[in-house]
Amino acid sequence: TPPANMLSLAGIRPMLDAVRATLDAPPTTRAQEDDALLVSLLDSFNAGHLPSTGLALARRTARQRSKGAPSDGGSVHGARDGPYIEDSYLTSSDQINAAVMRALVLLGRQDTAAEMFIERIAAEPDLHGWRGSSLECVLAFVEAKRFGDAIGVMDSVDLNSFTEDDFVIVANKFVENGRWDYVLDTWAMASDCERLTENLSLLALEAVTRSKKTPRPDQRGGILKSQFEMITEKMDSVLGLKKGEWAKLHEYHLTKRLGVEKRIVMRWGRGSTKKNDLANAVKTYRAIKNAKGFVDATMLSTIVRNAGHSQRHVSCQGEPRPDVGPGAPAEERERQEAERAAGVRLVKTAVRDASDTGLDADKNFSLKVVFALRALKANMCVIEYVRMLSEKSVKVDLSPKFYLQGIFAAKSVGNGELVDEMIWLMTEAGYSYHDKDAKLNSKENAPGWRENSSGFR
Repeated sequence: TPPANMLSLAGIRPMLDAVRATLDAPPTTRAQEDDALLVSLLDSFNAGHLPSTGLALARRTARQRSKGAPSDGGSVHGARDGPYIEDSYLTSSDQINAAVMRALVLLGRQDTAAEMFIERIAAEPDLHGWRGSSLECVLAFVEAKRFGDAIGVMDSVDLNSFTEDDFVIVANKFVENGRWDYVLDTWAMASDCERLTENLSLLALEAVTRSKKTPRPDQRGGILKSQFEMITEKMDSVLGLKKGEWAKLHEYHLTKRLGVEKRIVMRWGRGSTKKNDLANAVKTYRAIKNAKGFVDATMLSTIVRNAGHSQRHVSCQGEPRPDVGPGAPAEERERQEAERAAGVRLVKTAVRDASDTGLDADKNFSLKVVFALRALKANMCVIEYVRMLSEKSVKVDLSPKFYLQGIFAAKSVGNGELVDEMIWLMTEAGYSYHDKDAKLNSKENAPGWRENSSGFR
């Protein structure tokens, strides 16, 4: 057994590889070290908002390196009088040139910075591959509000030298200037160069919803399904995902922030959103509960909001849809009754599970419950639920609309005593009932009658 302090061959190999790489690397010249130092200093002065000082240092260095090359001998302030930086050393490499361009932009000379590079690449086509300078030229034009020229530069230079982050930087600059149409152009160029990222694609999708040049399918200004699929399917391909998967991974961002219709994100047919939402919520909720014994409040709310959806209005506020007429086929009446009953069962199951965590008395959740039950014509269930939560009213803040649903349900049942009870419960909670309005009121002179609570079963 080798001594504990002896290195194994496996431990020595990385060190040997590092030494070999160092020996094989081309030697660094003094000039290269000086160039790197100048770029570092320029970047430091730019970051410190002292671009004028950085340029003065750069010009002094250029005069020393040029040894007699043409120069006006002035300070950096003298350089501002001419259109370009004339010292050839300051445009001799991509790194130095880009740092000088950044300094000029910080001095408010965006046009000078951009045109300095445009003049160079017109005379020397080989410079089309200068990544740093090309990027700075694009950003300078954007800063100067010359957006078309910025895109023109991107069309003319070698974008294969750009990194993924470079495209994101350019896109964000267009966003800062409110030019969402050019964000889409940037995305298309990044796609051609295989430099797409999730961030850039999310920006492109936002651009589709915001750009004034984007065709609209209707007056509401929604996103076109074809444009959405073009971008999302490209990301599926880039990341090796199944068709439509990338959009689903970003469902919340796309639907809540960008306002894309959920059916487009999820690739559902028209009119099937509530049906699919409900099926997904039930499946997800049961899986979470069976695996972890955990009650997911979000899923329960989705279940209640969509239960019996085919027998509820799109914007359900508790108003039932009309019954199938007496002249309709018996199958239609039976289907309506079955769909209502199935919806009520789902809501009651959700309420039972919610009661384990106290969610059943949540202001928003309880309102969804009474809207759903009344819309499905389960009027006695509404009344029982209002009674049950009223017993907790000392601890729970319930909406006046919650009590109104109880009153409307009691009226639908046609029982005057139940109507009086629901009005009294509403008054006890601090509200008064005047026709169909509810407003905050004191509890003085509340009716003294109340029927015993039967509970919610």
